Amino acid sequence: MIKGGISDLNTFIEEDPKYIKPILEQARPDFNEHTDAICRDISLVADVNVLKDIPTLIMHNENDNVVPSKLSHNLVTQLQNHGIEHEVHFFPGKHHQILESNDQVQDLTINWLEKHRNKHMKASL
Repeated sequence: MIKGGISDLNTFIEEDPKYIKPILEQARPDFNEHTDAICRDISLVADVNVLKDIPTLIMHNENDNVVPSKLSHNLVTQLQNHGIEHEVHFFPGKHHQILESNDQVQDLTINWLEKHRNKHMKASL
């Protein structure tokens, strides 16, 4: 599974309420009345156990000015606390566009995919 997105909505709201909160209020008219429940339903950190059997690769630019890197740091902490296999790479000095580190991202992704493909193939023998 390859996905990008918000892993910790509560932290995102705390870090940048002017950006994300109006979007959530527009998408969910009941957001202000049910903030905690909605954040829990959307946030991966609320139940990282869904990843226990899914290889997880996290890459985030440290100076992301749209999605704070703190969200990925929180996810990594939860994965570690639950003993869930993952690989993580933070790119210092880079902003929101992960492709600012394109060669590195490409190499890391290919290596990660090959590692898990080989692991899966060995397990099926």
